Amino acid sequence: MKIESGAATHLTPLLPVVPYIPLHSLESSYEDEGFDSLSEALVWQDRLALLACLGMGITHLSGHQMKLRELLTMALEDAAYIPDVGWSLDRVAGLAREYGVRGMRKNSYRDIDTIATPVAQGSLVITLVAGGRSSSVGSRSLLIYAVTEHFFLLHDPLFPDGEGMKLSREELLKTLSPIGSVIVLERV
Repeated sequence: MKIESGAATHLTPLLPVVPYIPLHSLESSYEDEGFDSLSEALVWQDRLALLACLGMGITHLSGHQMKLRELLTMALEDAAYIPDVGWSLDRVAGLAREYGVRGMRKNSYRDIDTIATPVAQGSLVITLVAGGRSSSVGSRSLLIYAVTEHFFLLHDPLFPDGEGMKLSREELLKTLSPIGSVIVLERV
């Protein structure tokens, strides 16, 4: 299985099994994710996709399982979330180090190789795509964990059928956020 992208050819040798954290069902699982109340969980629900992707990546790469509230607390203590602005991708990537995972923000400039190359080498990539669930969210986060000849395999924590989704190269390019950055997660 290969994906052609520019001059590079990429392959994910074996499709990894990556855990999935669904945010669309947070109303029924908020306590499992460490939130004290449903109202607290719902305040953050649309803004948790990036942390859900980070949590899925950390669990896959290090074996450490954490609750979303734990990640949110760490992120807020590290000033990774800026009200009225959003997440600092550098600071969110830095949270992975706490769990023995290397997290790096990289500029993608909507270049598919920035995503395909690390994924083909066994890393995971968190990318932002345009369009969130509500008007208050300008982008949402996806965790990309495999690349094949025809598509990327990913988890979208905000989408009800977001586990193990497939997006073609063209579909992914059309939806990439204009922010132009991704977070690459890899084992240390």
